[in-house]
Amino acid sequence: MKIKYDTKSSTTFLFDHDVSDSQGRYVDLRKSPDRVTELPEAKSWPAFGEFLQSINTTKAFRTFGCAVSGMQQANVCADVTWVDVAFDDERLRWGSCGFHANEHFQKALFALNGLPEGGDLVIELLHCRTKQPDKTKRRGTRMYFHGTREQSQAAFGPVLDFLQRQQPDDYAALPDVGYRPPEPPTLRSSVGCALNLLAPFVVLGLIGFGIYWFFVR
Repeated sequence: MKIKYDTKSSTTFLFDHDVSDSQGRYVDLRKSPDRVTELPEAKSWPAFGEFLQSINTTKAFRTFGCAVSGMQQANVCADVTWVDVAFDDERLRWGSCGFHANEHFQKALFALNGLPEGGDLVIELLHCRTKQPDKTKRRGTRMYFHGTREQSQAAFGPVLDFLQRQQPDDYAALPDVGYRPPEPPTLRSSVGCALNLLAPFVVLGLIGFGIYWFFVR
């Protein structure tokens, strides 16, 4: 398998009611892992349901969103299987601590890069965040499984083994190494960016004016 990082981010909104026939309501598998059979994704792919259930029984993690390739989600058909994974520890749920923990978690996942399981499967990682039905916010990591069901299923075991070895205290104790969530552009930053773009043209204009003044005029 190959691990890949993407700088994009995604937001998931969870509901306590069925969104559609193929996209059910949010089920807190951390509290009730046996309810995984209620998820349309687990009904469509039982091995994926077992994977979700196992993640939610680890010491450190919970899931809060998923999709199975080929299944209809609202008005869109999912083109790739994915799962959102977050730390269950309240210290790592949100804010800069949650962001730092997920940065380190994603870097640690590269230990799986090059394993024979999954063949040429690519697992793509990106930041994600969610708001649960009770308004709780969480930061997490979305894992896209780019490959066939057989390839993805072969990778579930190594991924789960990795998750089971992680300890939340290790991530909570990590120092702030300078990572920051991307901030929306401000007026000041936008003006500064515009000036930086215009600067070369201003310099060329001044040079042209100087040439005209001294040699042509």
